Order: sequence, then structure tokens, then C-alpha cells
Amino acid sequence: MPAAVRFAFDRFELDPARRRLTAAGEPVAVSDRQFDVLLLLVARAGQIISKDDLLEAGWKDVAVGDNSIEQAISSLRRLLGPPPDGAAFIETVPRRGYRFGSPVARMAPRESDAGLDALLAPHRAFIEGRAALESLESDRVASARDAFEGVLRTAPEYASAHIGLANACIMQFEMTRADESPDTVALSMAAQHAREACRLSQDYGEAWATLGFVLDRTGQHTDALAASRRAVTLEGDNWRHHLRLAYVSWGEERLREARRTLALLPGFPLAHWLSATVHVARQAFDEAERELDAGIASQASEQTGPSRSSPTTGGTTSGSRTLVGAKSVCEPRIAPLLCCQAFRWRTG
Repeated sequence: MPAAVRFAFDRFELDPARRRLTAAGEPVAVSDRQFDVLLLLVARAGQIISKDDLLEAGWKDVAVGDNSIEQAISSLRRLLGPPPDGAAFIETVPRRGYRFGSPVARMAPRESDAGLDALLAPHRAFIEGRAALESLESDRVASARDAFEGVLRTAPEYASAHIGLANACIMQFEMTRADESPDTVALSMAAQHAREACRLSQDYGEAWATLGFVLDRTGQHTDALAASRRAVTLEGDNWRHHLRLAYVSWGEERLREARRTLALLPGFPLAHWLSATVHVARQAFDEAERELDAGIASQASEQTGPSRSSPTTGGTTSGSRTLVGAKSVCEPRIAPLLCCQAFRWRTG
């Protein structure tokens, strides 16, 4: 039976988790063996319980005779007294055993306000970490990492927190990738937590998409493609998964996934930019220019018009300047930052 279940009968309450019997809220002194015998009878109220089962419940492997059961039952009857109808709580069924004859109510556990707050705490910290991560500011990304680490200390099997920590770590790596000494420790942690999220929730597309992006940064391009394709297979209507697959792939697959991203999120600038990189490599400059023009126009409309409910790239004027620069040189080094911007987790 669930440890948190309690049993109520007449004025009594039996709490298995605390091993406590109360009468009208007041504790009743009862020995361990009496408690175990009473618990078995109450938990199976209305059923006949054999003496052998009662001996097993109260004495385990200790060799005792029927007299021990009879004494325990007699003591419990004196302890409980008679029920309102004048019968006995515990009935004797000749040659078969005993039965608890009074109605018993199973009581579901009621959590305290403090307990509820403790249950909410990791989820609250996750939301705060996600909000910090969306800022794309280095100090707030560091705060997000601290928040997700705190969540995992209390809820180590929370897959979404592992994903959040993986994204925070990969962003920290990207912010230092051009430095003389990139933060490879953050990159290693990103891979570790992305893998753990996949282990904990094997059908969670976000976990596989995050792992795909992280593996691409570690140079494991084949595995990155496999993880990103699995994310798309699991959640084909999520534009982020198609975008990440477009980023880690090349050629026709990149073009196809960029188009699918745009079908789900029309006008998304980075999808246009990813398409343009393939056209530039193929020296199809007119096609590349059309994609970049579309991306720049979409970015500009976002800045001057009402904000869309769907996620954006994050940076505003900086995003437009990036695409304007990409129109002339299509510099591949801007991709990691833009891809991190695309991973912002706003709902829309």
C-alpha cells in the first residue's frame, strides 16, 4: 500500500507512515506488533485474515504460536473498545481467522503549504533560469547556469533542467570560442547534460535537438546529424528542431530544413541566412541575395511593427546589421551566436 495512505474508522485514525494510532486526535499507545496486526486487518477491512498472515505481519520470522495472536487481538479489542453499534471492531471467524468488521475510509495525504512550496521550488527556479538565459547577456547566462544547477541539486531527474543547463553551458562556450582560451569545460558540461536529458526522457525532442547542436560544436558531426534528425522525427511541428537540423547539416538537407522552419515560422531571419550560405557556396548569388533580402526585410518589420507572439532571434538592431553584413560576405562565424539567439525559449 502507498506509505502516505491513512485509515480512518469510527473516532480512530491509523497512520502507517508515522506508525501512529490516534483516537479523536489524541495518540494511543500501541506496541509495534499490535500496530502491524491492526494495520493488516484495517487495510483489508471486510476480508478474513488467516492467523498465519497475522503472524507474518506481527512477528515476521519469530516462531510463536496461536496464543500470541489471540493475546494481541484481545489487547487490541480492549484498546479500541466497542464501536457505536455495540459489536466488535475485530471479529473472530471460527477456524478461519479474523476480520475487521467496521467501515474503514482510506484518506489521501494532504500536503502542507510548506510542502507545496518545496514541490514548486525547482520549477520556479527553472522558469527564472530560462528567463535569464533568454537575455543572451553573459552575466545573466551565468546566473541561468547557477539556477539550473540549483534545480538539479534538488531534482536530479528533471530532464528540462538538464536541457537548460546544457544550453547555458553551450552559450558560455560560444561567448568565449574566439578567445585565446575558449571555455572548453563549459562545452564538456553542455554535452554531459544534454546526454543526461536524453537518457532521462528518450522521446523528448528538445533533448535530442540540444544534444545535436552541442555535438556539432564538439566536432561530432555524424552524431550531431543523427540526434537532430531524431528530434525532428519525434516533434516534426517544432520549428526549433528544424532550424537546428538546418544548422548542423549542409547542402540540400540544410535548404530543406530551412524551408520547413520558414513554413512553421514565416520570415524567420536565420532560416533565410542558412539558405543563403548554401547558395553562396554554390555561387548562386542571386538566390543568396533574395534569401538575405527576405531575412533583412523580416527583421526590419519586427523592429518597426508590433512584436510577434512567436520567438524571435533576440537581438534587434544587431540582428539586422548581422544580416546586412552577411549579404556582402556571408561570414560563417556569425552562425553560432545567431543559432543561440534562435534557441530563446519564449512561448508563442
